[in-house]
Amino acid sequence: AIKKQLEAAGVDLADADLQELVTFWQNSGRFSPGNLRSKDNVLTIFRGGEREWWQIDGDLYEALKGVNNVAMGPITRILSMPARAVRLGATSLDAGFALVTNPLRDLQTFTMQTEYGRGNVVESLYRAGKGDVRRIKGAIRFDSDRFFAHWRRIGGDLSNILGQDRRDINRAINEVLASSKGEKLREQIKHPVEVLKDIFSITESGPRLAEFEAAYKDGERLYGRGSLGAQIMGKMASAESTVDFRRSGQLGWIVNQVIPFFNVAVQGPARMARYARTHPFKFAVRALAWQTIPSIALWWLNRDEQWYRELPNWRKYGFFNFRIGTHDDGAPLVWSIPRAFEWGWLFGSVPEMAANYWYDKDKEALMAGVGTGASLFIPE
Repeated sequence: AIKKQLEAAGVDLADADLQELVTFWQNSGRFSPGNLRSKDNVLTIFRGGEREWWQIDGDLYEALKGVNNVAMGPITRILSMPARAVRLGATSLDAGFALVTNPLRDLQTFTMQTEYGRGNVVESLYRAGKGDVRRIKGAIRFDSDRFFAHWRRIGGDLSNILGQDRRDINRAINEVLASSKGEKLREQIKHPVEVLKDIFSITESGPRLAEFEAAYKDGERLYGRGSLGAQIMGKMASAESTVDFRRSGQLGWIVNQVIPFFNVAVQGPARMARYARTHPFKFAVRALAWQTIPSIALWWLNRDEQWYRELPNWRKYGFFNFRIGTHDDGAPLVWSIPRAFEWGWLFGSVPEMAANYWYDKDKEALMAGVGTGASLFIPE
């Protein structure tokens, strides 16, 4: 069968030794444990042409098994279609969310979680803006910027919400492996919807690129220019600057294909908890400075305003609300800035709810607010 396929492709096999042309390998049925305690968590390694069996830590073994995407069966593929459609409509193809709401939330999260910045909104806005510019220039020039090129080639843009879908991952791989600008352009033209998603994801890439550059430069000072260590430092910092959508458990990846926002509801709180554990002082100072104090100050200004009291809970506790004028019909014109999800709810919304309960003693309103905010931590 292979010979016929080669001949059909125009390969001249007249002088070919077909026995040597193709070599087949398969797993050996023989296992020589030597001094290994069991067959659990064993890898087969070839070193110097010799087969060796290495027994490694169980957690590391499970992590290595998860390097490749778990194959989905036909039923899972069918069930994943509605979830992908929901993600596309609610995030990737929603211009309002992608270009306004999400960047404002990401900016706050980036300010709280940055490992290489000072942790203030002004500096974070400047760094994220530079990242956005680098992302735009890099996309137009096809990786002419070295930081953008490294970031893209190690899968930096797959940490965002695009990295949850297998076809997006395959397309990104094809673009990186393309050998010319023409091939990259053809790859993009073949996927117009994904190109639109790329455009809408530019603002999400800004903080990631900013953190990548800072970590990469630190890594080069430690390990040398263009070193693997610098790339790893940059990739890890970039992914953790907001939410790493690619981080998941062995089965979490499959569950997320069916439940649209399962993974983000897990990874957002998990990242915040890791930051609290590794940087407890910064964690407390940033949460108070950029969520609690502004929330309580704004509540104090608005607590007796009728327009504030009439706001629905999702808007009252999910946003910073400012009255900036009056509509023609006399209704108040309110400008609402979205809070960061986990940080904003725990350190902004909860204190504001507590202040409202202390002021009004309205237990029903308190419980409704708690229910609204708690939904952020429930995978759905």
